[in-house]
Amino acid sequence: MTPIRLGDLLIRAAVVNEAQLNAALAEQQKWGGRLGTILVRMGALSEDLLVKALSRQLNIPRAAIGANDPLTVPEAILARVERAVCERTVMVPIAYVHERRSVQVAVADPFNVVAIDDFGRRLGLRVETLLAGETQIQQAIGRIYAGAPDVKRAEAGFGFTDNAGRALGTGSGPVPVSPPPQQWSQPPTQAPPWSPPPTSTAPTAPPGWSTSWSPPPNSGSGPVRTPQPGDDLRVLADQQRKAVRALVELLVEKGVISHAELKGWLGR
Repeated sequence: MTPIRLGDLLIRAAVVNEAQLNAALAEQQKWGGRLGTILVRMGALSEDLLVKALSRQLNIPRAAIGANDPLTVPEAILARVERAVCERTVMVPIAYVHERRSVQVAVADPFNVVAIDDFGRRLGLRVETLLAGETQIQQAIGRIYAGAPDVKRAEAGFGFTDNAGRALGTGSGPVPVSPPPQQWSQPPTQAPPWSPPPTSTAPTAPPGWSTSWSPPPNSGSGPVRTPQPGDDLRVLADQQRKAVRALVELLVEKGVISHAELKGWLGR
């Protein structure tokens, strides 16, 4: 099947002539870029006329993403597509259709099926393309990802699933796509500040901490170490670290987590 070319559609729609198209194609071959954007920049047609012509010829609806159009974008959708991807591909998700389990995406180039398919894979949802001008899409990206007041990020009680039947969100915030949270508490990396009262010869420990301290066994080859403030905290922190390490080793041994997952969670 011969692919449809934008230039042929615009000629068929009688919005540009052969001379304008050839000039735009020469410009594209020399400098690159989207043919429609080049024609708009050359003044051959307006961006609005370009979108109208494509919508009519391809039978693709236009996206209502003008400055005065309210936008409703679920947080769970935005959590799966970075702003940089939207800006690079000139497409942006604008709504979720619950009954069809699909997401409506405004696109400037409906012929870029590779980028559209990649968009759908990122979301785990079927994509319904709507046409919009490049300028409008870039402005909508700014409004959506900057949290503009007229952009409703989620609806109360909103919930939807992807193509695999997994729940993506409830409307209360973005769905986490990072590894699952750790099931244990990390020991404190720094002991809280402590100093003994000036009127007491023995330090008074904070609530929940013991004041007892036993010096390490002395080999007899040197002086016995004098207890220092904060020894109890260091001993307890060391015990907690050993306990956490033992728990991690047990989880790895039982197959609950893998070494690769552990390294990913720790950012190593």
